[in-house]
Formats: sequence, structure tokens, C-alpha cells
Amino acid sequence: MSIKKSAEILFSARHFWLFLSLVFLVSFGYSLVHQIKPSVDARAYNEIAKNIIDVGEYRLSIGSLLEKDDAIVKVGPGYEFFLAGVYFIFGYKYWVVWALQSLMFVSSLVFLAVLIVSLFSGGENFKWRAFYCVFIPAAFFIDVIELNATLLSESLFIFLSVVSLFFFYWSLEKRKWWKEIILGIALGLLYLVRPVALVILFAFLVAFILKKYYRSLILVLAIFSVMQVPWVLRNYNVYGKILLTHTTAGEWIYYREIIRVITGNIEAILIYIKK
Repeated sequence: MSIKKSAEILFSARHFWLFLSLVFLVSFGYSLVHQIKPSVDARAYNEIAKNIIDVGEYRLSIGSLLEKDDAIVKVGPGYEFFLAGVYFIFGYKYWVVWALQSLMFVSSLVFLAVLIVSLFSGGENFKWRAFYCVFIPAAFFIDVIELNATLLSESLFIFLSVVSLFFFYWSLEKRKWWKEIILGIALGLLYLVRPVALVILFAFLVAFILKKYYRSLILVLAIFSVMQVPWVLRNYNVYGKILLTHTTAGEWIYYREIIRVITGNIEAILIYIKK
């Protein structure tokens, strides 16, 4: 079944809209009831986002040299800039982040629902009971609901992953340049949130090669690459090296410190020998 037809079946059902509203209320309500304060990684993301707004720099602490700041070893920068955008528009209000993350979760369910109906509905005789038997456990999975109540990157990562999967499948169904542009943007943002998204990108590119959709491959890869340029230039300006991700940068800082200690010991030994 086509994406368009699947969407029509879902959106014409009032109980589906009521179901989505219930999912949002449960997710957002959980956030308001428990009021989880940022800690560990969440606290780090929060501080980085605040510093982006307050001092205009991607840093974890104030006062240290930027090239020695620990912000670069944290997962990012996608989620931190997402938080900074929310804070810039709405102020430092956690409940706005929780609400947006709950909305992203509901949106992810919508994209997944359309894909499920399109792939597994088996024609016009759509079985709502079977659909909800599969969908309800995913919609009310407690771990995801709890993630939406925190300041962690997983909520944004899940949303962008589902968006990428949806537009990838839709572009295979019927090729349109605007779908490929959205796919490239989604994958670019996804990689900035978590570098493991590179696996998803490679899988999509391989599929395009097998289908001989070379225009799609080039367009998606080009947009993805352009999306990384600002972060790469920022890191080059700070560290003097081309660093694509937080992991690479973190490893470089780690090994740099090891090399510094080793060279320092060698210098001390040479001075001692000369004496």
C-alpha cells in the first residue's frame, strides 16, 4: 500500500487521533509529575546549552581554555544546540523541552504507523485490532517515556531516526528531489546528535546503489556533508585539526595528554643524562 493511502486510513480514524493524544498526555504528564532534575550527562548537556546562549561558546565550564574544555568529549553537538534553541526562544524552562520531546515521540509514532500500514496492512482490509496490539507496547514503553522526561539526546535521536527511515522508504516508493533533500538534512542532524548514525547513512547509500538511484545517492550525501561543515570548521578553529565528532576529538585530547606525559618524561631523562 502506498504512503499516501496509508496516511489516509490512519488520519481518517478518530480513535487514532485520540490514541495519539493519550500518548502525549501520558508522556508529558509523567514529566510534570516526576520533575527529573538534570544529572550526570543531562547536566552536562544543559550546561553546554546554557553557555551557548550566555557566552556564545560551546563549552562546559567558564574560565578554562576552550581547547581544554571537557564539552568536546560529550555526545554532541546536535542535542546541545537543540536545547540552546529552546532556551533562546522560551527561556530556561525544562517543561518546554519535555513537551517538545513528547511531541517528537508522538510524531515518531505517526511516521512509524504510516510505515507499518504501508508495509504490512495487506491491502484495503486493514485490521485495527492487530495494529494496536503491536503499537500500544511501543507507544507506552516506560523507558522511552522516561527519556522524554529527561534532558538526554535519545529522544531527539529516535525522532530523527524515524524521520530518516520514513523519507528513505518514501523516496524509494516514488522518487522526488524534495524527499531526498529532507532525508539528507535529517541524516545530517542525526549524525550531529550521535555519530552512530553513520551506520544508517551507509545502509541507505548501499540501498541507493543497489537500486541504481545515483542521483539520490549524490544529493543525500552532498547535503549530509554540507551539514557537517560548520561543526568541522569550529573544531578546526579551536583545535587546529579536522575533527568530525565528539568521539574523535575526545580521543585526540586523551592521546595528546598521553603524548605530553611521555615526552615530558623523555625530556626529564635526557636532562638527567646530560648532567
